[in-house]
Amino acid sequence: MTCLSPNILLVGRHAGRIQHLDRYLATAGWRYALAHDSAAALEALECSQFDIVIADLEFSNTDDDSLIKSLRRKNPSQAVIVVSHDGSLNEAITVLREGAADFLQYPVDFDTLERSVSDILLHTRSSRNSQNHFRFLTKHYSEYTFTSVDLVATPFELDFLHDLENRGAITGDDRLKIVLAFQEAITNSLEHGNLELKSEWKDEFNEDGIDNYSLRKKARLADPVYGKRTVQLQIEYNPAMLRIIIRDQGPGFSVQQPVLTDVDTSIRCYGRGLAIIGSAMDAVEYREGGRLIEMHRRLNTL
Repeated sequence: MTCLSPNILLVGRHAGRIQHLDRYLATAGWRYALAHDSAAALEALECSQFDIVIADLEFSNTDDDSLIKSLRRKNPSQAVIVVSHDGSLNEAITVLREGAADFLQYPVDFDTLERSVSDILLHTRSSRNSQNHFRFLTKHYSEYTFTSVDLVATPFELDFLHDLENRGAITGDDRLKIVLAFQEAITNSLEHGNLELKSEWKDEFNEDGIDNYSLRKKARLADPVYGKRTVQLQIEYNPAMLRIIIRDQGPGFSVQQPVLTDVDTSIRCYGRGLAIIGSAMDAVEYREGGRLIEMHRRLNTL
């Protein structure tokens, strides 16, 4: 048996199958509580915290079919293992997409169940440790260099923002705004910088209905003159400040207007999306003839 000691909520209306799982959990020495339907499960989660919910689902039952969504709405980080005697491949894919950590079919292989529980606990506790360690952060710095082709093939994600949100340094709304500003800035560096695409080409279409912007983007990515140009990305954060620098190898541009702090939806921000970026960041500076953008965002300190 695993040396980890989970606290489990076992959910299911079928007495025979639940009894089978009940005996195994007792033998494993795991702490657990029983809930005989979705309503009882949700009520139990109101009163107590569980590491894992093991749910015996009958997909023909509407109540069971909506349980995963209900659990995830109540607690998006709640780990759920689904077991079922009638689940098809499509149903397995559906529950996994809805957020279940694993899907097992009857007869349950208890070695597989134990591995699944252990994996979930290790991941959960590792994540909690990571969040705790984040309190001791003094400074993080990373630097990346992509060719234009690389950046299109492997879009960059600001995954560390979830850590900042969990720490309370930013809100969920802040995170979405920062992601939007970053995507705007790095897309501008790639498309308007390295590939030298003009926004007005989006309004020009050929006889097949394909816009000129997309056609030229594809052609320029295939052209080494544009495709091998690089975008450099620097990310630095400490408990008080987030700093992002993006540098491209395009011809640059002239910023002759102040960065706006409120998004005016009546403005067509061709090229650089200054209003969108300015609304998410506390400070924005363009240097090197417009080829470099530096963005600062203050963080909430605890």
